Amino acid sequence: MLHTRLPQMLANQRKQRWQQIFTPALAGKTAVVVGLGDVDGSAAQAARDLGLTVIGVRRSGKASPLADRTVKLSQLDRILPLADVVVLAAPNTAETRNLLSARRIGRLKKGCGIVNIGRATLLDHSALCARLRKGTLCGAVLDVMPSEPLPANSPYWNVPNLIITPHISCDDSDYAALTLERTALLQGEGVLAAMTEHARLYQVD
Repeated sequence: MLHTRLPQMLANQRKQRWQQIFTPALAGKTAVVVGLGDVDGSAAQAARDLGLTVIGVRRSGKASPLADRTVKLSQLDRILPLADVVVLAAPNTAETRNLLSARRIGRLKKGCGIVNIGRATLLDHSALCARLRKGTLCGAVLDVMPSEPLPANSPYWNVPNLIITPHISCDDSDYAALTLERTALLQGEGVLAAMTEHARLYQVD
């Protein structure tokens, strides 16, 4: 979804704007996945199945068969510039709160994408939206928001290249998986397709 610039294409459709956007193959790109537990690691495994190089981030830094490389949480700053997509799939803890801060979002390369299927507290939403408005990120998919349900007057609704899903990666996991699978069909292949298996398993307290 993000790799193929689907958020921008949808925005162009709303503006009745015809703009061809071409992207290279997904295989060989790098996904930084924060969260490699028994459940969260499903996202990493699916990303690998799509041919992405996965750098897993976990507190211990212990190697995982789900990732090509694993680093400690304290090393996040060093590997963020390598990411073509950052997937947040971690719980809300003292260590993960505001993990993807404004400073760290600023370390991401131009054209990087962000997916948050973890907790809203992991991410600085204002900084993310600022980068999206500037066009320095290719897009973002957020399944969790600071306020849920998101108010109708929230400015997040109108942020370019931002796709918001209504916290569907929990509760009704079958519905979440189906939603992600249909989204994957729109793009042929892409990062969000890697979340399908994760959506079947992911649960929150």
